[in-house]
Amino acid sequence: MNKLHLKDILKQGDDAIVAASTFLSLKMAQLDCSEVDNITTAQLTLLFSKIPETWEFVELAEGVINVETFSETLATQFVDFINNRRLSQLNTANNHQNTNTTKKTGVKDRGSEYYVSPSPTNNRQNVNPIHSV
Repeated sequence: MNKLHLKDILKQGDDAIVAASTFLSLKMAQLDCSEVDNITTAQLTLLFSKIPETWEFVELAEGVINVETFSETLATQFVDFINNRRLSQLNTANNHQNTNTTKKTGVKDRGSEYYVSPSPTNNRQNVNPIHSV
């Protein structure tokens, strides 16, 4: 398996970090974190941008990230980032389930049932009124 060295990727900038994320998400490479003690939240966000949000730290440690190369500080940053991302995903899913959303004008989601709001009849005008001659 190919090795990606985090220290080199960080030096190359944002595009390299996103590219590394793609390789990691496809499990085509393993991340070596040697000689990196700290990473910014923005860099972590880019590094995880292509990695499925459902992946937890255990899945990443099983081949995508060489955890033996982590410094203590970097390990804490990764674990915290992954846990926060997972919690954010769960909160978003819960909020989505608890919110009534409008599907289209006059149709509102009420759990598993839908209803169409009645149209006001007193505001209607005849477009083609019938005239008797």
